[in-house]
Amino acid sequence: AQRLLDRGAMIVAPDVFLTGAAAGVRPRVRNEEIFPPFFYGYNPAPLAERARDLLATVAFARARRAGDVHLLAYGRAGVWGLVARALAGPAIARPSLDLAGFDFDEIRDPFDPMMLPGARKYGGLSGLLALCTTGQTEVYGPGPVRVQRSGVMFRDAPADSVRMAAWLSGS
Repeated sequence: AQRLLDRGAMIVAPDVFLTGAAAGVRPRVRNEEIFPPFFYGYNPAPLAERARDLLATVAFARARRAGDVHLLAYGRAGVWGLVARALAGPAIARPSLDLAGFDFDEIRDPFDPMMLPGARKYGGLSGLLALCTTGQTEVYGPGPVRVQRSGVMFRDAPADSVRMAAWLSGS
């Protein structure tokens, strides 16, 4: 972080939906809402809420500072970052995302915070990566996903914050 600050970068670290102080809190539902299709028919999935919070953070950063906005996200946050990247287009200039080997096939509990209804139907991580059509996207730990797409660079090395930050800053 210090290297980025020394180069004049602004760092924003959001506390997204049901993380930080609210980590482990499960959304309250009435008994009739326990049926997943009913719940997701009326409520956004936590993963979608987290991606929305990242998009709001990107909009905040763009409003506060002229210049490019980059995104660095680790582990499960890398998946939220991928969803945000797919939706943001050129608003996120260079994301560096650690997907930590996640795949939507892993989800067994319909109320898992990584559940995104329809994600597997529309290609899972491959489908999301195919939407990253502008700029460059660096991806660590994509598991078996390998979408040949210009601008998506897969890194087989373990995610490393120093290396990820250096790539964001172009060095």
